[in-house]
Amino acid sequence: MPAIEQEISRGGVLSAGQGRSLWFQGNLMTIKVAGEHTDDAVAVVEGTFRAGHGPPLHVHRNEDELFYILDGQMLVACGGRTFTAHAGDLVFLPRGVPHTFKVPADGGPARTLFLVTPAHFLGFIEAAGEPAPEPVMPPDQEYDLAKTEALADHYQFDVIGPPL
Repeated sequence: MPAIEQEISRGGVLSAGQGRSLWFQGNLMTIKVAGEHTDDAVAVVEGTFRAGHGPPLHVHRNEDELFYILDGQMLVACGGRTFTAHAGDLVFLPRGVPHTFKVPADGGPARTLFLVTPAHFLGFIEAAGEPAPEPVMPPDQEYDLAKTEALADHYQFDVIGPPL
């Protein structure tokens, strides 16, 4: 575990640009607080999602997700409703409710602060991603649905439909 992450678990400040960065499905995820820091209560990730990105429609069995939009916008489908979230908006995606999201193709990247509670789902991002050699966006790639489906049961979510 990087030293900064060991320090944050005792309380403190994680400066801008710090954290463990991963390339996940063509996007940049920087883990700010992981489950091991909070007794698995919550994980906090800064996510930078490229235009056109979006996971398939899915439902979490045990986790709630929150996205605070820092920059850009996201189209969000949750519980049969679709809406657009802009910078400054908070998106709540409760466990047991089908949801998905997508950064509009003309919306440029969206940067979010992503919280998941409990933190178990963070393991999916780590398993489906790869360590980023530096905290920059990865090369463009297609969303790997097969990888998501292969990991879904272990991370307690179900893929139930296509992306937006």
